[in-house]
Amino acid sequence: MSIFSRHSNKNPMSIEELREAAATQFQKGDYKDAYETLHELLKRPDNTGWEAGKDYLDALKALERQDETTKIDDLRAEVLALRPFDWEFAAHCAMKFDYSSYGKVVEGRFIREYSGIVIDVTEQDRLFWMKAMLERPVPSEGEHLKDYYLALIQLFLKSRRFPRDFWRFQILTDLTEEPDYTQECYIPSASSTGIPVDENGEPLFFALPEKWEAAKNDGERLRWLFKRLSEAGGRAEALKLQANLFQNCYGMHEALESVYIKDIDLKKQLRTLSDEETWTKLATGYRRFFLPPEFNPIHLCKELASMGEKEKVWAYDHLIKIYEERFQYEMAESLAEYLAGQGPFLVP
Repeated sequence: MSIFSRHSNKNPMSIEELREAAATQFQKGDYKDAYETLHELLKRPDNTGWEAGKDYLDALKALERQDETTKIDDLRAEVLALRPFDWEFAAHCAMKFDYSSYGKVVEGRFIREYSGIVIDVTEQDRLFWMKAMLERPVPSEGEHLKDYYLALIQLFLKSRRFPRDFWRFQILTDLTEEPDYTQECYIPSASSTGIPVDENGEPLFFALPEKWEAAKNDGERLRWLFKRLSEAGGRAEALKLQANLFQNCYGMHEALESVYIKDIDLKKQLRTLSDEETWTKLATGYRRFFLPPEFNPIHLCKELASMGEKEKVWAYDHLIKIYEERFQYEMAESLAEYLAGQGPFLVP
């Protein structure tokens, strides 16, 4: 018997009761019933915000367990239409924007399922959720404002590899166009081209615009989002994300993979790098250069380490990897000893 048949229209199940029922059905493997319950829950106009976003993601899981991913796009359109101003809901859903990002085109219509010859629609889903988030007005403060900016940042970073995809930040994504799900977005490999340079042959660094609308490219948009994330109480998260991103982009791991690692002269050069310098592959060739503080993962980790013991552990662990990459083993060992509780260490 359906759970809804046991409740009259005069005494409908509460949101909490529906969630509990869906969780029980899911645990029992009754994915069809779980989806029906979650769908009913998502149709409730009083089910909004962050928790409603969780219900949507649970509904996606239930569909996937039934091999019913073809229903995802209709569900997505339905629940968003019911919440035209719900920025929290859109942000939570967007965190899993690349869920089941594949399908096939049949008679000019995209079908989201994994069978036969499929196409990857990650970029279309990325654009779809960017538009969904940006179309909904965002207040200057709110419980999940930090999560909102985290979700937007992930739309720029998730499912991408750096430094290979660094060149994408030079583009200003057109957020007025609708994603075309009938054509696969072919992404050429750029793994060997190196970091882009400006018109003077210098490494490319993106400016911080005064506002989102003033950004000239996605790199500037991303920097603006990092700033807003910091202002929304997410400074530690912003530092971690930037330290990871800029180490992947301006660091030397991938560059070292393409050169002879036993090169004695190169190792000596890397050991002499200051904390303000890096060595990596640019579009014009390998080069040693200074990093501005806002793009310097070592600088960002030092700031993070000053924010408390918990953040210090993350920062020192990241610094260990950076110093090992530079063959600066004394610095790496000193940090490791501190983390192991075997000695004090202060990052200079």
